[in-house]
Amino acid sequence: MIGGDALRYVLRRVSEGQEDDIAEPYALVDYQKYSKLHHAIRELYGPASHGILNRIGRLTFRHFVEEQAGQMSAISIALRLMPLRARKIFILKVIAHSLSESNHHETVCLQEDNGRLQLIDMNSPACQGISSSEPVCWHTVGFIEEALRWATSQEFRVEEISCQAQGMPVCVFAIAKEPDQPLHLAWR
Repeated sequence: MIGGDALRYVLRRVSEGQEDDIAEPYALVDYQKYSKLHHAIRELYGPASHGILNRIGRLTFRHFVEEQAGQMSAISIALRLMPLRARKIFILKVIAHSLSESNHHETVCLQEDNGRLQLIDMNSPACQGISSSEPVCWHTVGFIEEALRWATSQEFRVEEISCQAQGMPVCVFAIAKEPDQPLHLAWR
């Protein structure tokens, strides 16, 4: 994803020269460092950071599945018996609960607006101390997209339509009603 020099740069920006405290794979970091990580990646890569952070979010969900293998295996069996919309709602509730639990109080919830599902984060760690003219929670978008892909075996577009970094009161992630259509690239 990012090279060794870029990683060292990002770690120096986040840890004020103490790289060891977050250099371990899947290290837990507080909100302030999490926000600094996002900011350093956005600063270093500019517009390309969207894809990098989205990919990191997707990998984070995969790690979440590995860490919760027993529970997620049972969930995957139950999901097979559900219709598509129920699978989407179920995995979004799991995400909301998991993200809220890691914050030690309910800060993420699922709502429906005109048939469109929205995940609402009232305290996004990526936005702590950040001011931006555009949404910045690309990691969360990737996490949600990968969770939906895992639960439904289909790709659903997720768009951050409100971001605390833009001065909004909450971050809102809108989930597409229908899965993305596959590209048909075969010659006719």
